[in-house]
Amino acid sequence: MIDNIDRTLLYLIMEAEKTGQPISTWGLASLKAKTSTERNKLDGIYRYHLEQLAKKGLIIKKQYKKGKQKYTGFSINPRRLICSNGALFILANPILIYQCPYVEKCPSECKVSFYERKGKLIVKGCKLLKEAPQHVKQLIIEHLEKEKEKS
Repeated sequence: MIDNIDRTLLYLIMEAEKTGQPISTWGLASLKAKTSTERNKLDGIYRYHLEQLAKKGLIIKKQYKKGKQKYTGFSINPRRLICSNGALFILANPILIYQCPYVEKCPSECKVSFYERKGKLIVKGCKLLKEAPQHVKQLIIEHLEKEKEKS
């Protein structure tokens, strides 16, 4: 399952990819900790969570060298994490949607249906998915089909 630390790290990785500026777990821990001991503990916790997200396939782990130093970088897995209309879709089991703008007036209550008409994917029940681009709908359907095959 995804907790608040995981979600924060995912948003930070997405922001870093968008701006092109790397973010270190050490720097992030320094912002939240008051002492060096707390900073070291938080840095370890963030690294552990990043490793777990990489094992789940939500992010991609990259290791590279700069001179004599080794660095580990993480990037978003575009097949498992999708941003659309300000919302974050995490293609896990079940599919998680964060920051949905229609959460207050959502009629679907997990009753979303997909069907194809004239070569286009049509979504019934979820306004966010209705307004999503075709490639997002396609990725979600592919994910659902894979999950169906597993069970």
